[in-house]
Amino acid sequence: MGVVLKVEEGPRRGLEYRAGARTAITIGRSKTTDFHVLDTSMSRVHAVVARDDEGWYVEDCKSSNGLWMGEARIQRERLTDGATFRTGHETVIRFSETDAAAAPPDGEVVVALRCRACGEPISETELVLGEGGRPFHLHCRNLDHLVGTTLGEFKLAETRPPRGDGFYFRAHQPSLSRSATLAVFDAPLVAQAGYRDALLAEVRRASRFLHPNVLQILDFGEARGNCYVVMEHFEGRPLATVLEERRFVVIRGAVKVAREMLAALLYVHEQGAATPWMSPSRVLVSDRHEAKLWLFRDPGQAGRDVTHVEAPYVAPEVAAAKGDVDVEQALVYSVAALLYHMLAGIPPFEGATTAEVTKRTLQGRPPALRRINLKVSPALAGAVESALSRNADDRPATLRAFADQIARASGTR
Repeated sequence: MGVVLKVEEGPRRGLEYRAGARTAITIGRSKTTDFHVLDTSMSRVHAVVARDDEGWYVEDCKSSNGLWMGEARIQRERLTDGATFRTGHETVIRFSETDAAAAPPDGEVVVALRCRACGEPISETELVLGEGGRPFHLHCRNLDHLVGTTLGEFKLAETRPPRGDGFYFRAHQPSLSRSATLAVFDAPLVAQAGYRDALLAEVRRASRFLHPNVLQILDFGEARGNCYVVMEHFEGRPLATVLEERRFVVIRGAVKVAREMLAALLYVHEQGAATPWMSPSRVLVSDRHEAKLWLFRDPGQAGRDVTHVEAPYVAPEVAAAKGDVDVEQALVYSVAALLYHMLAGIPPFEGATTAEVTKRTLQGRPPALRRINLKVSPALAGAVESALSRNADDRPATLRAFADQIARASGTR
């Protein structure tokens, strides 16, 4: 018997790995693995599919983001023909067995072309032709070679962590003697039907928000087949990164971040553009506890569902998806949950899956804040916990009211 592993969902959808006599197949984003799947949420060696006396099984190789079947995180599980499992956040792989007569050679990857950017196999489902008809796949690109070059009037100085589809750089604009952040979308991506128009529409939408706590979108340009978005340069990390450290944030700093988030969200809400929850990846925080909202979403990020990382900050009425939702009261809950996490070092509700977090949000109560961090005053703990009420009417009625409440409770007015 031979086996076939096929990526059903994720960045390399359609890619197959076929094996005949092989009894173990490693999976990961490292080129040293047998089934090299380029997904940044996967570990270098993420999992192994192997055979023993009882049949085939899949086993987690101490990955960071886990091995999943449905909503359950697994360590080791038996595989039947047609079974699927998820590695990391996005990639779903289907396992199937083939007849002995049809068993393919070990290590055969079904592919039409190889990517000119990295030399790896590329399936027809992810094929994009770049300049001069060169084949690319979209999720293994690397634009580090642009450092030291110019796009338009911007000289790219260093890379920044990527977000969504874009590659990010700190750049210098000599004409105005200032730094800027550039999000670069390269030719193979822009060549997709409708992508450039969707990108430009998002730039126009996001650039209309002018507030000191919203990251400013400054310009849009094109050079050498690439599109780029110019943003103000802000030395900050995503709040999601800060929260992953699972430590207390300085109380006055946490309150300052929350108040600046509330100010920005109030402005966005008044513009009629607020969504009912705040993602920690959408907040940038500096070492001085300055906060800016990141409102720009490239076409690859638009319209997605709540992720496992965001679930603890979604109000119960939003999670339940029943009836009309007061966006402002839902945002009060979301900011309170983020403030709770900063003060407690853990989110108000935790779980192995999005469904588990949602269930606890709908049915439970978060641990008392002062049982976790005694440095939080009773007044501030009470303000945060009241804003986390399951009943929206028991929370502060507006974003401004919550901002005033935590300012009074913390003595930071």
